[in-house]
Amino acid sequence: MTRLLIWYGDRMHLMKRAGKKGWILTVLMLAAAVLSGCVGSEPKAAYEAAQTALEERRYDEAITGFETLIGEERYLAESYRGLGIAMLQQASYAEAAINFNKSILNSEGQKDDFIRDVRKYLAYCRLKQGRVSEAKEMYDELLTDKKEADLLYMRGRIEMSEGDTQSAGEDFSAAAELTADYNMYISIYELYKEHKMDANGADFLQKALDMAKNQESDHYGMGVIQYSLQNYEEAKAELIEDLRQNRNDERAVLLLGKTYLAMDDAANARAMYREYLDNPSCAAASYNGLAMCDLQEKNYRSALQNIKQGLACNDDTIMESLLYNEIIVYEHMQDWTTAKVKAAAFAATFPTNEAGQRENAFLSTR
Repeated sequence: MTRLLIWYGDRMHLMKRAGKKGWILTVLMLAAAVLSGCVGSEPKAAYEAAQTALEERRYDEAITGFETLIGEERYLAESYRGLGIAMLQQASYAEAAINFNKSILNSEGQKDDFIRDVRKYLAYCRLKQGRVSEAKEMYDELLTDKKEADLLYMRGRIEMSEGDTQSAGEDFSAAAELTADYNMYISIYELYKEHKMDANGADFLQKALDMAKNQESDHYGMGVIQYSLQNYEEAKAELIEDLRQNRNDERAVLLLGKTYLAMDDAANARAMYREYLDNPSCAAASYNGLAMCDLQEKNYRSALQNIKQGLACNDDTIMESLLYNEIIVYEHMQDWTTAKVKAAAFAATFPTNEAGQRENAFLSTR
């Protein structure tokens, strides 16, 4: 997964692309290592091609490749896992879970790390399906075998949602002790903030800032932290520098626009988003940003058009944010019927998105 896509929660709008290829690439490298001793050049080449398509988010091609291998009974455990990842990235959580289960059933001879990795994916699918108790049980089992920061965070996240803030705090502290990745600290802070417990997360945010200062080249990370601290001028400077060094960093595009909007500078936000519309890797994020500008300016028809164009980009990393913003636009238009339908569909697709669940509950009373 990307560095934060699964284990660090669903802060996709800010952090998902922090390691767009990082976590998935790690998984793919693990798979390659597992398969390094396999024979049969043609099936191996087909498997590697499917993995490459998965890494590059060409999901239809990846799915076809993995299904062909499964039909030939080649690389069953690896191919079922690949199918699961492709389904997961497209928010098809039930289908993803089925494939992860099949991967485990066909994992005889696989290394323990491979099986543990698939179990992590399966636990996350259960959580995204709204099967929270099952997910927590799986995290408990995984943590019994080995303490890992990402798993402690995910279990803490569930505990927080259940109101068990003491257990959540213990897991968050344990997770923080096991990682030098300040993104974890930011994720913990934002989770506390989401539950109106900013003070409890303040220490994590400060630690993230201290850690990021030791990584002078990570301007995006510093921008995220400064944004979280509401130091918008500092965030803007860091994000502009990040984009100067890496024009294709869509994470920074989205966050810089949000920073401008937080500074009530919709004009600069809009200009910046438009600049990146022609960049395929940033287009969906840019349309989403333009929709947020439209929302701030109460131009709801334009917001819907931008959301429509953003959705047409088929960028799974921004899809959830676009669909949520679509609900908000219809609410502002007082089109309660459409908003209610959209919210119900969103809640069913993203059962762990608490903001979406709140909107669905609110609209169900309209």
